Amino acid sequence: MLTYPFEHFLWITFIFAAVPSAVWVTILAVLARRFPNDRSTSGPGLWLTGLIGFVFGVLAAVGWLSWSADDHGGITAPGFPPPTDFPSWQIAACALTVGVFWFLVARLSAWRKLGGFSAAVGVTAGLVTAFCIAAATDTTGQSGVGALFLGAGASVSLAFCAGIRATFSGRSRDTSA
Repeated sequence: MLTYPFEHFLWITFIFAAVPSAVWVTILAVLARRFPNDRSTSGPGLWLTGLIGFVFGVLAAVGWLSWSADDHGGITAPGFPPPTDFPSWQIAACALTVGVFWFLVARLSAWRKLGGFSAAVGVTAGLVTAFCIAAATDTTGQSGVGALFLGAGASVSLAFCAGIRATFSGRSRDTSA
């Protein structure tokens, strides 16, 4: 009987998701204290925004990467371990879903500018955590490197989007002058 290496999962999730998230959460906490006027009266705070983003990140990964389509019209059904070969359109659809989920979570946040960064941290942590579920069973270490690159790429991409959102979210739309 095959047993799941839960301790290995916890360890790589700690390294690739929890530690980078803790660094970003610390930075966001400092910024939240420095800019308290960024918060509006309604919507979830930074912690809840990140948690919602985490759930959406896991859902995006599980929804798109737990099954696979092939070039001949066949489908590998969802299951464990997940497939390792995906068509390009499926990866692009997962990335688009991640972007849409990030946008929705950032819009929910009570923090006009910092909410986008909190959502980026949460979604990235969720993606990496979902990836680590399968990576825990890999004996080659390649999945760990994949988790590292996924975390770096997703965090940079979503932080870039959050930066653009923060730049334009405080501007007035009144063009009459």
